[in-house]
Amino acid sequence: MSIAPEGWKLPSSEDFNELRDFIKKDNKLDVVDEIGNYLKSENGWASSFREIKPNNDKYGFNAKPVGYHRNDSFYSEGYYADFWSDTEYNNSDSTNGWSTNGWRLHYNYEYFNSFYNNKYSRLSVRLIKDF
Repeated sequence: MSIAPEGWKLPSSEDFNELRDFIKKDNKLDVVDEIGNYLKSENGWASSFREIKPNNDKYGFNAKPVGYHRNDSFYSEGYYADFWSDTEYNNSDSTNGWSTNGWRLHYNYEYFNSFYNNKYSRLSVRLIKDF
């Protein structure tokens, strides 16, 4: 079953890695951990207690910090933008043994990194063209 209309797909972790690598190269950054601010919307994020570069949404990704939903509650609005990928891994510690590799933008850091999340969580979805 797919959530995407024809011609579109849920990105894989490899797709997100390619995005990070492109932004790193395009902006001549030393590490990929500095790319998050190029993807965040300019408004809506909680104030950081660290000194970080301002969000500039250079590529029109316009990630909003909507947080996530789990166990009938919403969490972290203003602090996180979490996105599903289609990449799964088997982890015996997770409910039903399966989890998914998600991707997170954090209000207080400039990274855009993967994290493992239980499938029962509700994260944002960003579809991409399926070529």
